[in-house]
Amino acid sequence: MIEKAKAFLLSYWKEILSFLSFFLLGLAFSSPTFGPVLVALEGAFALLLYKKGTLSKKEVARHLYWFLPLLLLAVLPVIFQVKISGVLAVFLWIFNIIGILGAVLVGVMAAREDPLRRERMIAAGALALALLVLVSFIATLGLYGPLHAALYPDEVYYWEGMAFHVADEASLFTTSGIVTVSATEYSFIPFLLAASGISLLFLDPRGRRLLFAILLSCSFLGFLVLALLPNVLALIILLAFYLAGIALRFIPWAEKTPRWMGVLMFVLLSLALAFSLLILFLAFTGTDVYGSGFLRKLLDNQRFMEPVNRSIQAVSSSGILGFLFGLDPFTSSGGLTFSTWNGGYTYWNEVPLTNLQASSFQEGGILAFLSSAWLFLVAIALCYWAARDHRSGKGAWDRALVSIFAMAWVLYASLQMDAFPFVRQPTAYLSPTFGNGGFALFALSFGYAAPPFERGLLGFGKEREALS
Repeated sequence: MIEKAKAFLLSYWKEILSFLSFFLLGLAFSSPTFGPVLVALEGAFALLLYKKGTLSKKEVARHLYWFLPLLLLAVLPVIFQVKISGVLAVFLWIFNIIGILGAVLVGVMAAREDPLRRERMIAAGALALALLVLVSFIATLGLYGPLHAALYPDEVYYWEGMAFHVADEASLFTTSGIVTVSATEYSFIPFLLAASGISLLFLDPRGRRLLFAILLSCSFLGFLVLALLPNVLALIILLAFYLAGIALRFIPWAEKTPRWMGVLMFVLLSLALAFSLLILFLAFTGTDVYGSGFLRKLLDNQRFMEPVNRSIQAVSSSGILGFLFGLDPFTSSGGLTFSTWNGGYTYWNEVPLTNLQASSFQEGGILAFLSSAWLFLVAIALCYWAARDHRSGKGAWDRALVSIFAMAWVLYASLQMDAFPFVRQPTAYLSPTFGNGGFALFALSFGYAAPPFERGLLGFGKEREALS
């Protein structure tokens, strides 16, 4: 019996580590205290996978522009975090950097495994995330019942003198056990699982029935969780996501990157730069966004721009230092204000941080904002290239899967991120990039999907090598 167990461990140790790695990162999704430590374990996993001589210095230099924005988002929030947590944040910051580097390295190494081992590792990772979702799903159904967000839209309850809306919360399994979080945070991993089902379009089930069944079951679980909450916006985003996936799968694309792809990337990058220049102008001039009729009409369009509005307003009050290095989280200047709660606690009552780009800007300044915008463009490019290479027979289904996973994370974080997910802990800030397991999973997917050949920068330039 012992010999059989030993043989099993020796044969499947990487798959077991994959399961544990994804399980821990899933737990770190909503853990502002233990998140950096759990993310740092990814670095240890990377050392176990790493083989000397696998990556050359030339390859590292070639891919630097892919991963540099990712590393900037891991490095830049340190000043912001020190203001919140004090000196302890420095040690957590180091753990975070190690974890993100390790996650990228895990992805790069995993992509170079043999196809059968890659399939097993992906299946193990999907099952780990599905287990976390299942536990949270059962806890939520047991406490709230199905469709509680639709059945009880106006129902409130009182806890320590504060009113809470039943429709806005759910139960999530974290490092602290089952905790009450916002419906938005509860939906994050189920959204990733549901979106990953698009990869089944690229997977030939012949000879891979078990793998196909695992991925289909995990994506179905993601849809089920979102539908029985329900999170209508997430389901609408998924519908658009699947339509785009079907188009990428079945529409024949030219072998060479078309001109429209380069134009699209140029337009999106130009919009990000134009927005950065606008913020810089406001930071230098101290212009009041909400005191200007033109700027108010331009920027004030309800939910999706609200975090951006508040960021601009706060920067215009904090000046050039806020523009360069981010903002003080507990200041009364600009749009960042706080109120007392239950005689002593403080929380942000005017900063609905529901946007990755706005939160990145407030944590790390303009470089963090541009880095988050860059990741959005890169995720689009990875999905496009994976689909095109699959159509031409040069790519594998697993590259499409992790590209879709990375795109799903960026999309959800840009539309439905919640920086204060803990319903009964209004001061517990959850960074989108600091000690966040979701960001580490994105880094892992990024390392896996980054093309091992020389592409032009986001579609520009000549492709000099073919994918082997």
